Amino acid sequence: MGSSIEGREPIDGASWILHWSTLETVTIFPRPSPFVMSSRSLQAAFERLMHTAPSPLFQRARSLYLNKYDLDGRDSPSPLRLFVLSEDVNERIEPRAEATEGTRMAILTIRATRLALVHWQQPHAATAQEAAAYFAAQWDLELPPLTPQAVPWFRNGGHQSWLEAPQDLCWSRRSPLPG
Repeated sequence: MGSSIEGREPIDGASWILHWSTLETVTIFPRPSPFVMSSRSLQAAFERLMHTAPSPLFQRARSLYLNKYDLDGRDSPSPLRLFVLSEDVNERIEPRAEATEGTRMAILTIRATRLALVHWQQPHAATAQEAAAYFAAQWDLELPPLTPQAVPWFRNGGHQSWLEAPQDLCWSRRSPLPG
């Protein structure tokens, strides 16, 4: 069982996410995946990327952004880089019990569903040892199952292999709505 947040008891099978924009806590229930847990560094990198990425309303701009910017950071010297390949976007509006800033709350939740490991500017896949060392050093994770792809990453960025995203790799934003 995990630790409690703000005096709340943890729920088995769920993870807590503290959203710095509103300082509210949201419970995220996991989806099945062979790659169960992400690391704190991967979660932090995903949150940074989501914070700077265009809104899901602008699908083309968002797609280009996610193809261009990796989770490793803009100045990564690593020959391997991790990109968000696909995501689930869920937007909902809920009534608010405390109507101090509005009676409804818009909640946007984005979960990474698939990632791409790119051997940057190389036409061939990284070796299993290189990939394992990368995941251990960069993300403190064991090597997940990879599926090599025949076509290179965006704009011939290098060989790509796909992997399922960790089930808890998500980001959420809450905004009060007027009236």
